[in-house]
Amino acid sequence: MGNRGRNKKTELRLTTKKHSLFSIVSFILALVSACLLIISIVYTAFYSKGTDGNVMLIGMLTIVGMLANISGTIFGIIGEFMVDDTRTFSHIGLIIHAILLLANINILTIGY
Repeated sequence: MGNRGRNKKTELRLTTKKHSLFSIVSFILALVSACLLIISIVYTAFYSKGTDGNVMLIGMLTIVGMLANISGTIFGIIGEFMVDDTRTFSHIGLIIHAILLLANINILTIGY
């Protein structure tokens, strides 16, 4: 009877801070970039026959993945400097982006 006017969701929350939109976008772009990198590697390993269309598709997947990676890194850095928001997704996104950026650079320098 005593809990009639209360909202449990706001009572149990330890902080009133919300996740920044920039942090969430950074995390989502990290997942998209990881998926594109994995698809590009799998397509190169198993379906590449050396034709021009396949090489162009692999190159486009790599370029789009790198663009998603770089833009997600920028969004993550912006999310780090948001004052009144939590930075959890920003931290996770930046860690994933750093790993993927090193993997992409390593793959591009060594070659497929």
